[in-house]
Amino acid sequence: MVNQDVNLLTIRSRIEDICCLESFICSQTDIPVCERNKILLITNEIFENIIQHATLQDKSIRFKIFKGKRPSLLFLFYSTNFEWFISNVTRMQPYFDPRLNRYRGLGLKICYNLSSSIHYRATKTYNAVSVRL
Repeated sequence: MVNQDVNLLTIRSRIEDICCLESFICSQTDIPVCERNKILLITNEIFENIIQHATLQDKSIRFKIFKGKRPSLLFLFYSTNFEWFISNVTRMQPYFDPRLNRYRGLGLKICYNLSSSIHYRATKTYNAVSVRL
């Protein structure tokens, strides 16, 4: 963990740091448990996808929770291949990958079902994934 304030966490883009992300979410006790559980599932999936599939230039990811009646989440990072992901994400459907002998794409499907919206943005200086519960 690099930096943390009440609603903002900056972490390294390493799978081992998922524990820091989970602890940060669990510490947000003013968010109802049911909503926190949704946030945990969604952030785990998005964090893992960023680490596994993004070509990250900066090795840190900023995560922010916006609290309210319907919490919102924001991931900020920079990846050189994020535009490609955005162009394909809306067409992706869960499928069976015989090479890995497992289904792919179910995690994002779950994220869409647990949230009211997910938006992606790629710019020359940053990439963002925003989620509204």
